[in-house]
Amino acid sequence: MEKLELIKKDENIYRVLNIEDTKLLVIDCMHRTMPFYINKDALICFETATENDLPKKLIPFDELTNKEKEKAQRLFSSIVPIIPFVGDHVFKNELIERCSNSFNVSKQTIRKRLCDYLCYQSLSVYISRRNKKPLTDDEKIIKKALNRFFYNSSKISLRGTYIAMLREYYMNEEGTLIKHPSFSKFKRFYYSNRKESNYLISRYGRSKFDRDFRPTLSNGVAEYYKELGYCELDSTLADIWLVNEKNQVVGRPVITIAVDPVTTLCMGVYVGYEETSETIKQLFLNIIEDKTTFCKKNSILIEEWQWPNKNVLPRTIICDRGKPFISNATQNLVEIGVTFINLAPFHASDKGTVEHYFYMLQSLYKEELINCGVIRNDISPREQIDYRKNARITLNEFRRIVIRCILYLNNSRIINLPYKYIGKVQPTASKYYMFKLQNERDFSIEISKDKLCLLMLPRTVGYFGRKGLVVNGIRYRKYGYLNESLAGKKVDVAYDRLDVSKVYLIDENHNYVQFELIDEYFKNMTLDETNIIQKKKRKFLNSFKEDNLIARTILSKEVLEHSHKSIKCHSIKKHKKTKKNEISKLRRIENNG
Repeated sequence: MEKLELIKKDENIYRVLNIEDTKLLVIDCMHRTMPFYINKDALICFETATENDLPKKLIPFDELTNKEKEKAQRLFSSIVPIIPFVGDHVFKNELIERCSNSFNVSKQTIRKRLCDYLCYQSLSVYISRRNKKPLTDDEKIIKKALNRFFYNSSKISLRGTYIAMLREYYMNEEGTLIKHPSFSKFKRFYYSNRKESNYLISRYGRSKFDRDFRPTLSNGVAEYYKELGYCELDSTLADIWLVNEKNQVVGRPVITIAVDPVTTLCMGVYVGYEETSETIKQLFLNIIEDKTTFCKKNSILIEEWQWPNKNVLPRTIICDRGKPFISNATQNLVEIGVTFINLAPFHASDKGTVEHYFYMLQSLYKEELINCGVIRNDISPREQIDYRKNARITLNEFRRIVIRCILYLNNSRIINLPYKYIGKVQPTASKYYMFKLQNERDFSIEISKDKLCLLMLPRTVGYFGRKGLVVNGIRYRKYGYLNESLAGKKVDVAYDRLDVSKVYLIDENHNYVQFELIDEYFKNMTLDETNIIQKKKRKFLNSFKEDNLIARTILSKEVLEHSHKSIKCHSIKKHKKTKKNEISKLRRIENNG
């Protein structure tokens, strides 16, 4: 006999709670009354029982939900002090009274909880689930109609769904309605089984749900970024239409920004009309550029402290999975120690700093440029305005506006400083960044503009041969690569799409060796231009292939006609003398005209 073992006699099942010298403390599991003692001699009349013999089938504790586990733990906590003293009748009753007063429940409730646990020895005894009531025939049809007509992108109203259900399932061949559920019953079933997530996803789509409805549970960047060395990148389509110098509408510009999540300082910006790997290259060049020079190019004079970051790249870059951000050009920065963290789609909360920065940036200029092509929320579709007709700002002017907005956000906007820095630094992004810069080291990677340009160039495979190094169908040369040319070696090559004369072989030590363009006709041309020229050349030459084939066939026929002579060759012993005589004869003929 062991402690907590189950025994039975007739139809009664008991659990052994404690074993003493001559008696056992047991509890009746069928009636779940308070524990009592029996003599050991009485065990002769008992048989061994199992957990399956107990009247209540428990849910395994591992299968309980978190809410159910929390409830079971809460109920169990009200009887924990009593369990070690269940054999002491007097002290047990005193503890039951104390627990009743502490947990504000009756003594009978405490006794019931205690007996339940002692009988089953599992917290699952406190959890019971109701069996779902089976659906009636009408409810099955209502559920089917909701799934078919209501939960889809058509966005039919609840009343319209009810009408569609009657039309499809409750109308006979003669066109009359048979016995059908009322609209009140239809609505009651819908609202009692409605799940907000199913409603939003089915009617608006998963992408809109993730973007606009999904809860954002981030606790701010302080939870993830403790020190400098991080950078969040993103691009957005600006809410404004632009024109060119001839006052022709061009389109909406793309703003690409890099923001330090710790200080909210804008580290770099690029404003253009496209979002490509070249855009990201220009952004990284702007990050390491001296901002006083950059602003001077755009007719803005600033002090160095107003935009302090230069000549360094952050060690960790957080961005989404957009094409430019996962291109080979950006991933080449891994060679110098930059780490890229590519986030899953529609997880704006994971890079909330740059997302909020876009909102603040556009809010600054949209009110001022309200009649200059800015896109705003319309009152109704009937009152929508063609904002392209109001466009009057060029790209260069808009770039200057964006820079001035960034300077305001860097130097005048009040940021939320951590408590430990209160009174030590001004609450602006630029001042906070410079303060952190003085107290931190090894948070960034120093790099020159030339090295960064080489790293950001796209890569491809080049082929050595007798014609030199062939890259993208164009030949290049550099002396000292004889063995590579003879072996036909494949090599990694970096090239510039905007100038095909710039091609660099990447050797084993990751050094960039520039090669010389052989065909100087392509000098200073872009890769797209050379592809067009080469395609035109191939098309032009191919147009003569048929004439060439015909002429070659005719030539073959004419040559063959001269070979069918029946006269055999004479002796070759005196062929040198014969050749001399023929030469003299040919000269006399030529001299005589």
